[in-house]
Amino acid sequence: MARSVAHRARPGLLTNGPFARLLCAQIVTQVGTQMNNTAGAWLLYRLTQSPLALGMEGLCFSAPMAVLPLVTGGLADRYDRVRLVRLALLAEAAQAFAVAGLAALGDLRAWMFYAGAVLGAVRLAVTIPAQSALLPAVVEPERLSGAVALSSATWTSSALLGPAGAGLLAAVAGPAAVFALNGVATVASWVTIRSLHLPPPVGPDGEPATAPRLGGMRYLRQHRRLLRLVLVTVVAMVGAIGMETLLPVFATKTWPVGVVGYGLLRAAPGVAAVVGGIILSARPNCLMEGAGPANRRLAACFVAAAACFGLFAGGPPLPVALAALTVGSLALTIALASATSEVQQSVPDRLRGRTGAVASMGQNGLAGLAAVGVAGAAAREGPAAAVTGLAVFVGATGAALSAAGRGRPEP
Repeated sequence: MARSVAHRARPGLLTNGPFARLLCAQIVTQVGTQMNNTAGAWLLYRLTQSPLALGMEGLCFSAPMAVLPLVTGGLADRYDRVRLVRLALLAEAAQAFAVAGLAALGDLRAWMFYAGAVLGAVRLAVTIPAQSALLPAVVEPERLSGAVALSSATWTSSALLGPAGAGLLAAVAGPAAVFALNGVATVASWVTIRSLHLPPPVGPDGEPATAPRLGGMRYLRQHRRLLRLVLVTVVAMVGAIGMETLLPVFATKTWPVGVVGYGLLRAAPGVAAVVGGIILSARPNCLMEGAGPANRRLAACFVAAAACFGLFAGGPPLPVALAALTVGSLALTIALASATSEVQQSVPDRLRGRTGAVASMGQNGLAGLAAVGVAGAAAREGPAAAVTGLAVFVGATGAALSAAGRGRPEP
């Protein structure tokens, strides 16, 4: 009882200055990025009228992300992680302003979107491992689950504000204004964390971490449950990215709702993120408590997501489709955040950058490549058949991986 009272009496996570700055920077950056991605996908589809063009953009992003983190993940375990993030933010701002200028002049071409996707992949290959390793460095170990849940909720809830805002702004002021606003948001994020200073990671002997580049992969191979959980996050991302890739097609052909309606479709996963964040902030380990029940709860999330996405693929009335997309995304959000939290708590600090890089390769590389396959299937068989196949894969594979886990490895 005394322990419970003491726990409630501790200051909130947002009173932790470094954590609060990281969280604010993350929110601002991701809202801008979601706006940028929404406007970019819509404009690319309007230019090409081809689902394959959307898939090609995903390929240009995912192929580098499937390889580069093996190289860049080690940077986050040897150098100042905050400085790496700041440099990546400056590069993102420069790219956003350049795209805004080209859009204003009417000179954007499809190949420019592909080139931008490659540059974005290079940038994120540096940023994601560094960001994934920062939370455990600024939050006490016993509060890491809550911090991961809150970070996940605010990070993904940008999908609520970003797409809807992008749809409205693009309709009123044009896509160039959306790209420019992304640049401004990225600069604001850089300002937010410019004063944040953390020491570089160290090994067990107190010296700078110099473990092998593939140390994260070796660690996961030695801890099979963590490896399965990483694969669980990859399957969840396959579902999320695959659905996101085809939304412009549904917004044009299944429900001709225009750019504003497309923004609403893109915002549905954001609603799911907010609800999922509330659930996980209250009970951050709700899926991971007890091996047997945890396996079943994770599996149930994937089955629920598959059922909802299958309903969406059938082309029901738009309100029903939005509800199905929201509930399915909620199930994936809870599974993804819970599995990520478990991995981050179990991995030692000196390996967090490299294990984060392995997860990033799967979540942004392999999952993105799978989304390219979904786009190809949509071009051949139609978007409804492609989403149905995606739902079957996510439900069956995610449930099988979740049910296979037994116990919890030693860190």
